[in-house]
Amino acid sequence: MALRRIVIVGGGISGLTVAYHLTRGPRPPRVTVLEAGSAPGGWVGSAAIAGYRVDTGPEALLARMPAVQALLADLGLDEARRAPQGSAFIWARGALRPLPQSSVFGVPNKLMPLLRSGLVGPLGVLRAGADLVLPRPRRLPPDPTIAQVLLPRFGSQVFANMIEPLLGGVHAGDARRLSVRSAVPEVAAAVSGRRSIYLALRGREPRTGSGPALIGFEGGIEQLVSAVAQAVRAVPSAEIRCGTRVSRLDPLSPGGYRVTIEHGAELLADDVVLAVPAPVAAALLAETAPDAAAAAAAIPHIGVATLVLAYAPSQIANPLAGTGFLVPPADGRLLVGCTWLTSKWAHLRPADGAPEKVLIRCMVGRDGQQSWQDLDDEALLAAVRRELAESMGIHEPPEAVSIRRMPGAMPQYVAGHADRVAAIDAALVQRPGLHVIGSSFRGVGMASCITHAGLLAARMTSSITAPNTTPSPDSPVVAHRGTR
Repeated sequence: MALRRIVIVGGGISGLTVAYHLTRGPRPPRVTVLEAGSAPGGWVGSAAIAGYRVDTGPEALLARMPAVQALLADLGLDEARRAPQGSAFIWARGALRPLPQSSVFGVPNKLMPLLRSGLVGPLGVLRAGADLVLPRPRRLPPDPTIAQVLLPRFGSQVFANMIEPLLGGVHAGDARRLSVRSAVPEVAAAVSGRRSIYLALRGREPRTGSGPALIGFEGGIEQLVSAVAQAVRAVPSAEIRCGTRVSRLDPLSPGGYRVTIEHGAELLADDVVLAVPAPVAAALLAETAPDAAAAAAAIPHIGVATLVLAYAPSQIANPLAGTGFLVPPADGRLLVGCTWLTSKWAHLRPADGAPEKVLIRCMVGRDGQQSWQDLDDEALLAAVRRELAESMGIHEPPEAVSIRRMPGAMPQYVAGHADRVAAIDAALVQRPGLHVIGSSFRGVGMASCITHAGLLAARMTSSITAPNTTPSPDSPVVAHRGTR
């Protein structure tokens, strides 16, 4: 029996992890990963600045999820991971104020630390405490937003100065539009059926697992991507092709699919995994699975950018005793958040303490604030510097700058997201062997992508021994065509 042929469109962490798990067995299928970019990794990336290598995309990974722990152990990366140091601040009420460590997803579960933080005034603390006596909400919609669940319980001050910057900031989203069940399922699960959200979260048991919740890697998150890609490439029946953009997907009879590459070959496959953003998946599914395409096209995405600025220590008056700060959207600032890289990550500092340079990473772009895309790099940097001067007192120009723009990088799990994903799943039942996966659909964070990629690979592996129905020779490349 010929080896089953699988084409994975998209070489981000989701596609790579599916390929990794599919190639672990004693008789792995033939797997081809097609990545449009020049290197695998998707939005994961890094830049060299002032002699340092820093992340310009995701910089941390939720490490306590079992699938992540297993992958790191398999790849031998346990010793390479690093834990962030310090606590976060929020730029609110005209100053950088500490985020209470007792808060859970931006929701306070102790009132005295909230009062001491200065994030809200005394009346705001009293209003937050009203959750203890308010009756259970009765008229929530089927898929409520974060705001619909939490704003009536804790009041406008806590919502604007804690919940919105923290929960909205993680998704670069608008808490008044994000589905609480899809964007923050932990909060939805904790409060389900409970009268007091404060008491529900205060009694929430800690996650299982040892070690820090979030981790990074010396040399950046690219270390994980590189390790997964290297493991896939080490399997003779697998390959990763970069600079390869797919333009069309067609079903074959009696089974399988034809994958057409721009300006080049056609590949025949028994199974196809679309590990790409929802708009890309929608375009490829338009003729093969139009109902799935329509649902995928309805998932909104917004653009973000990161700016890494390098300063001499003498230029920074703020002691940077923490990981950085978030900015409430109600303030109308361009900044979404700022990471103090050389304070957050010990591997960016020499063993004896003070770094030679101070690295600050600024994030811009969120749902409802996309004006940054109209600015060129010079204007964008000037706008960010104005806000750093106001928040941190940094008035001198940086010694070096790295800017990365990521249009359409952040999917928005707005109300109704679960229904859209369910519609995609239902439509693809009619197309056996065709799958979609990635941050657009289930889980924005890398840890969720890794988890769902493992589950998909397990389902696909269970059907690997099915008869091969694709009329193709040994090589998956069966024809070459001119430009369409």
